[in-house]
Amino acid sequence: MDKVTEGMQERLSDQPVVQKWLPEMKPETIADGIYEGMSDEDYNKIEAIRATAMKSFVNYKGEISSGKYYANYIFIPFKVMKDELIGEKDVFVIGNKIHERTLFGITDLSTHPEFFKEGDKKRKKNREMVELCAASLLARPRFRNLLEGSYRELVVVVTCLITGMRLKAKMDIVDSDLQTITDIKSTGNMEALTTECEWKSDFLKYGYPIQEQHYLYVANLGFGESLFGAERKMIFAAVEKGKDYDVEFLQTDAVKRDGYKEIYMGALKELALRLKENNWFDAPTII
Repeated sequence: MDKVTEGMQERLSDQPVVQKWLPEMKPETIADGIYEGMSDEDYNKIEAIRATAMKSFVNYKGEISSGKYYANYIFIPFKVMKDELIGEKDVFVIGNKIHERTLFGITDLSTHPEFFKEGDKKRKKNREMVELCAASLLARPRFRNLLEGSYRELVVVVTCLITGMRLKAKMDIVDSDLQTITDIKSTGNMEALTTECEWKSDFLKYGYPIQEQHYLYVANLGFGESLFGAERKMIFAAVEKGKDYDVEFLQTDAVKRDGYKEIYMGALKELALRLKENNWFDAPTII
C-alpha cells in the first residue's frame, strides 16, 4: 500500500463517532461529542454557548454589545430567544415546520393549533406556505443530494481550546463525511439575500455570518481535521416564502468569511472574559 492510500485510510478510520441520543442520557451531564436524534428540549438544557447567543452578542456592524441583558441571554431556551429576536411567532413556527417537512417528512401541522387551526384563512395560508416551501426545496436535485445519506439535526458539543467555554450547535444537515454543513433558511425577499446588499441588510441583520463562523468553529473542534485537507464549508439553502418559492444555495466568499472569522473569535474571547469577570458594562477589552 502506497503512503497516500495509507494516509487516506488512516484519516477515514479517524472519523469521530456519532452517538445516538438515548432516553437515559442527561443533557445536564453531557460529555463533549456528536449526537444524533436529540430533542430540542434536551438540546436547550445543555449549558453551553449557542450560535444565537453569539449572534445577539455581535451586532450587524460587527460590534460587540454591552449590558447585563446579554449575560442573561446566553443560556435561555432557544424558543424564547427566537421569539424575542423575531417578534412574530408565525415566522418562528413556519420556519420550524419547513425544517420538519424537509428533514423528516413530517406532515402533521396540528402541533401548533393556534397557528394552523382549520377554518381560519390566515392559518390556512400559513399551512399552505409550509407545504409549498418544503415542496420547493425537496424538488431541487441539489437539495436532495445534500440530504442523501446525511445526518439531520446533528448536535455537536465541544470545549473551546482558547477560552475554555463550552459551545454547542444543532446543525440542520451534515454530510456523512462531516465535511459540509447545510442550514435551511426561509426568507420573504430572496433578492435581499442573493445580491450584494446581503451584507448590508438581511444577511447581516439576522446574524448569518456569525452563525456560519460558530458552526464552522464548533465543527472543526468536534469533527477534527477536514477530510483529505479540503476546506470544511457551509451552505445556506434559502427558500422564498409566499412569492415564487424560489430556492437559492448561498455560500459566503472567502474574503468576507475570513473577516467574520476574526470578528467571531474576538467576540468569543470577549464573551469569555465578561463571563469570568461578570463585567458587562465597560467598553470591550479585546476588540
